[in-house]
Formats: sequence, structure tokens, C-alpha cells
Amino acid sequence: MSNLIIESMPQPVLKTCSQNPPALEDAQQFVGGYVELMTVKHKETDEVHQLIFNEEGRLQNLDPNINAMKEYGIELFGNVLALKDEALWT
Repeated sequence: MSNLIIESMPQPVLKTCSQNPPALEDAQQFVGGYVELMTVKHKETDEVHQLIFNEEGRLQNLDPNINAMKEYGIELFGNVLALKDEALWT
């Protein structure tokens, strides 16, 4: 019998920024690749948010971001940045 250790992978993160827009390089590092930007309305508050996520998340077999699905009703994969208020990219 072998001692096989299976590490659970951390769940993708949904991080909200409301004060300062992240630099492109910081956003790329957070999502783990090239970024895609999507403008959406929050399901409950109807506020305009921008979602930044890995544009190849599905192709890279990243895990679904359950929190992003709950908050926005959109299937996204990997870490997601939600920008609002003064943090919106212009």
C-alpha cells in the first residue's frame, strides 16, 4: 500500500476592487494569463461592474469560479477580478 497524498486545489477567487484600478500586469498575474474584460450588471444591486478574467480559462481547464457564477450568473473559469466605482478601467 502506498502513501499517496492528494492535495486539494484551492477554489478560484472572486476579488472585488472598488477604489483603485489594478495595473494590467497585476490583473494578468491575478488571473494567470491574458485578461478579458466584460462589463456586466450585478444581479442584486444592478450596479455596473467590470469583470476581468483569464481569456483562456476554459481552454486551460481552470476550475469554474462558483462565486462569480453566484454573483453575476455568468460561467467564468479561474480567478476573477470584479471592478466597480473608482476601480473601473477607462
